Amino acid sequence: MAVIDRRLRLVSFRVFQREYEEFQNLCISEGASSLSDLARSALYRLKKESRHGETALDTKLEPLSTRLQRCERELERLRMLLDEGNCLSLDNKGQDAGKKVIQCEIA
Repeated sequence: MAVIDRRLRLVSFRVFQREYEEFQNLCISEGASSLSDLARSALYRLKKESRHGETALDTKLEPLSTRLQRCERELERLRMLLDEGNCLSLDNKGQDAGKKVIQCEIA
């Protein structure tokens, strides 16, 4: 005979009337049969995200982090070119004129 796993614990929290109405609408849009099912589902999702150490925000920030790392590498490369002296200062007509515009040789 199979043992039925019954839910024995009750978790409750208070919400404003406006929030309650929003949660009811969310139940409908998410297909949850009750507010309890919606809350349970949300808690399981949160538990899963924290177990994997990644949140929705982390996922959105990852491409930005990658782009920032590329920019840092490019800045370092340009700094090295400047340090090596492979750059010369030109004016906007391409004439030697101090430090208005910098043109670097790219290998």
